[in-house]
Amino acid sequence: MRHKILVFDLDGTLCQLGKGMHPEDAALLRQLEEKGHTIVVCSGKTTYYLCGFLRQVGLKDPIMVGENGGAVQFGIDLPPRRYAQYPVDPAQKKLLVRLREEIDEICGDRIWYQPNEVQLTPFPRDEETFGTIRQILEKHGEELRDLQIYEQNDCFDIVPAGINKKNGLIFLSSMLEMDSSQFLAVGDGVNDIPMFEFADFSILISAEKTSGQAKLVLPDIHQALQYILENEQ
Repeated sequence: MRHKILVFDLDGTLCQLGKGMHPEDAALLRQLEEKGHTIVVCSGKTTYYLCGFLRQVGLKDPIMVGENGGAVQFGIDLPPRRYAQYPVDPAQKKLLVRLREEIDEICGDRIWYQPNEVQLTPFPRDEETFGTIRQILEKHGEELRDLQIYEQNDCFDIVPAGINKKNGLIFLSSMLEMDSSQFLAVGDGVNDIPMFEFADFSILISAEKTSGQAKLVLPDIHQALQYILENEQ
């Protein structure tokens, strides 16, 4: 077995945004777990959300790295047998609180927030509100230098600086007492690039034929899972 730890992004990788996994792909993922790999899902979603998703997939003992690396949960039981948050500076927490207060004041009920523990994730209810939040963030500029902002298709992930998928996997690797040589990562978006930098091997899910972001580019998750099954024995 070349890589013990298999790390997957969720939306756009294991499944399409807001959708479940295709049954054939879920079966391939279960096969990888049965062969002794540890399955990790690393996402901007909360570990609680990922826990419910992976219960439906049928995995027995996955690890969830949620909020773009901000929280780690072992297993699908609640309460989890092991849970940890990436350390966050109190000043960053206060900045996120003030930012939410400003967004609330301007946007009101046109916003829904993902129930996070570390990052701030506002979901605008329409395109106009999406643009308003973008303007708020741009207005503050340098003041938000201690935050990392990911503009997604349906939301903004506003993350304390230092929290990203690479550092989340470094955090996990210390908990597992395994180095990066044991990690393979699969993703599709800009917030997945940091975990590609950490993992020993990386697969980008993309229609593009070439990319310097990952060591291998495949068009869909089905081909990626088949490749891993064939080459990770």
